[in-house]
Amino acid sequence: MQEKAKKQLNLLDIFYYLLGYWYWFLLGLIIALGFAYYRYAKSPKVYRSDAKIIIKDPTNTRSTVRMDAFNNVINLVSMSNEVLVLQSKMLMSKVVNRLDLDVCYRIKDGLTYKELYKSAPFRMEFGRDENAFSSFEATAKLVDNNTIAIDVRQPVSLKKSVKFGDTISIASTWIVFTPTENIDGTYKSESITVIKHPLKYTTARTVGRLKVIQQEENGTILLISLQDENIQKANETINCLVETYNANTLDDKNLIAQNTARFIN
Repeated sequence: MQEKAKKQLNLLDIFYYLLGYWYWFLLGLIIALGFAYYRYAKSPKVYRSDAKIIIKDPTNTRSTVRMDAFNNVINLVSMSNEVLVLQSKMLMSKVVNRLDLDVCYRIKDGLTYKELYKSAPFRMEFGRDENAFSSFEATAKLVDNNTIAIDVRQPVSLKKSVKFGDTISIASTWIVFTPTENIDGTYKSESITVIKHPLKYTTARTVGRLKVIQQEENGTILLISLQDENIQKANETINCLVETYNANTLDDKNLIAQNTARFIN
């Protein structure tokens, strides 16, 4: 009994001793909550876009799932091939070029950045030749509906005001700023950061955010999902990916038909 009372007394002593330093615990809690909020505020919002596609067999009809093992193996292998094609960097690089995904328009939004995509009041066009720069970064702001002030930081240092449609020579290539339908929109007076990433980097980054899975083990439906900081960009990327995939499939069929006709002749 004496030992139990002694232990209880020791625990009470420790409790009251720590209670005397309550302000340190409160300070630690405030710091922890503040750091958690800071990390949350620094993280951009990420959206996900989904789409389903049906893979057709070479006879241009829906593939049927057969019960025999041989045909099941053939079906699984072909579906795996289509998944690999949809996730290929070759296909995604065409999507990146078509949608100019390697050019990013963003503004400061609190502690993080918000990507505007097609909501920007202007867009940047540039030469996509062998002399084109791989990276570009500048801050741009509308002076009026005909003029834009730019502050280029990479690949060269340059500050100037230019008219929409004027060609600017930078690092052995050219850039042109053109207005969009959103020139009088929400971000008209915002200072917008324009970043051009390397094509390979953008392609690999987009493929890394892309998921293509077979919805059913022996089915012909593929579920495509993509995560991005702009929902419109995610939707258009998936749509363009499917269109490019269909175009490539059609080109392959036409090539096979031409080779077959040439062989018969």
